[in-house]
Amino acid sequence: MVRFALCLSLVVSLLTALAVRPAVADQLGTVSNARLVPCPGDFTPGMTCQTATVSCPSANDIGVTFGFIPPVGTPKGTIVNLAGGGGTGPLTTDDSQFLSAGYQVVELAWASDWEDNGLAPAQKSIRSAACRPATLLSYINNTIHQKGSAMCALGNSGGSGALGYALAAYQAYSYLDKVVLTNGPVFSDISTGCRKPPMPPSLTVCPTGQFGCVGQPWSATTTYQTAASAMSNWTGMTCAPATGSTTSTEIALWKAMSIVNGKIGTSFTYPQTAMSGWLCSSKTADGKPENNAAAEGEVFFKQFKSTAQVPRFSVNRLDGCVQEDQSQATTSSGEPASQAILNDMLDPVVGCIKRH
Repeated sequence: MVRFALCLSLVVSLLTALAVRPAVADQLGTVSNARLVPCPGDFTPGMTCQTATVSCPSANDIGVTFGFIPPVGTPKGTIVNLAGGGGTGPLTTDDSQFLSAGYQVVELAWASDWEDNGLAPAQKSIRSAACRPATLLSYINNTIHQKGSAMCALGNSGGSGALGYALAAYQAYSYLDKVVLTNGPVFSDISTGCRKPPMPPSLTVCPTGQFGCVGQPWSATTTYQTAASAMSNWTGMTCAPATGSTTSTEIALWKAMSIVNGKIGTSFTYPQTAMSGWLCSSKTADGKPENNAAAEGEVFFKQFKSTAQVPRFSVNRLDGCVQEDQSQATTSSGEPASQAILNDMLDPVVGCIKRH
């Protein structure tokens, strides 16, 4: 009995230690060879641009161009914009209004899709490739960002996925004061998005009572559609074809490289980071089914349940999108989506203000 009690005590101690074990971030890389260059034509006019090389532990080196432009006077903060897809072009939406409101704006463009780690198919992982944007964000925070002001970011689609990884896996919540995520994060559960027939059932986005949701629930599917080919290349496994069957090995590998992967070291507690999500509903302007961005976003946002983030956390329904194009969309209260997102970033309470 004594021996049994001792063993039981050791087991309880071990379980207790695991329960309180802090999240351990995935390893960031380095930024090198930064040098001034003329800005590409698709960057906001007036920016100062640099090229650099980003190196990460489990990915090939990749080149990146980033541009920045400070506002007139003392900046209130820095807003980094991350574009969708592979991020090979800058996201310039609302830059002029961010600048006029007193924020330094940063745009970036990768030399190739950041999601492709450049390794052999058996070694591909979007999660390891996400070290690249996470590393660059950290570098921007430590170099061109003015300390003492707010550090914020806005990501769309693939860019929202990059921010999801940066927060959950690379502890960007330790310095990001505000994050706006539109159309995603799209890599929240790759194992359901890439699964072959029979497809996983649709899920409910923002079911009644979900923390932070604004607007009525709707149904959506996590299955990658037009993005399936890119996902096949980025993950090294054939994603969501019309025929075939999914193996347990594929499911495990896709799950492991997802933002929401169930592993120790993945964190969804950001008490000092305000965050908002903007997801397109099934009520579309063209009458066609919405893609999987909202469903993948739901997988991410439902991880947050802490009232400590009130009122700095919201998940907002948008109606009238055309796939991921939110230019015609409106919020549940009828406000144009583009204006609502801008207002959210610039809000004096829930927006881009210093919290760290």
